[in-house]
Amino acid sequence: MIAAVVLAAGRSTRMGRPKMLLPLADGRPMLAHTVETMARGGLQPLVVVTGGEAGVAEAAEALGAEWVQASDEGGGDMLASIQSGLRALEGTPAEAAMVVPGDMPFIRPTTIRTLVQVFVSDRPRLMAPSYARRRGHPVGLAREAWPEALALAPPHSLRDYLRERSREIRYVVVDDPGILKDLDRPDDYERTLESGKGR
Repeated sequence: MIAAVVLAAGRSTRMGRPKMLLPLADGRPMLAHTVETMARGGLQPLVVVTGGEAGVAEAAEALGAEWVQASDEGGGDMLASIQSGLRALEGTPAEAAMVVPGDMPFIRPTTIRTLVQVFVSDRPRLMAPSYARRRGHPVGLAREAWPEALALAPPHSLRDYLRERSREIRYVVVDDPGILKDLDRPDDYERTLESGKGR
């Protein structure tokens, strides 16, 4: 069993409204696209880490996902969100967790299935997809790597952890530019609507 940790705790200060609930071209929220991709890729359970923004927890439940409030430790940053998600999985039989920001709705389910297949066959401690020689999301952490990730403390981040262990990461080359594309700024979102992506 491989789980998903979907990070949805950002305060959306650049968007001016709850980013995870913004509709894409098909009218469904950004969070729905990301969570459904993880589910269609074969990940279970699905844990959405929220930051207390109105409606996000309810949206997660409607998608059949569990949700957990991000810890305030470390200022409620991304590391705290990742750690909250991993802690929520400690009582499950999950053998690994795929960590993905909720604002990356264009990852393909086939990419997730490929990552699952690689983990099942090779059991890497750390893994990530790669496109155009760039590392993308989700980042996979085998269960034996969770204690190290949970022991991280600011100013260290998961990115620092991965940099220090770069030789341990199993990179999986995929034909999926969606692993690199987040909707972090208002202009990213507006361009997406104009292009009709997310239909």
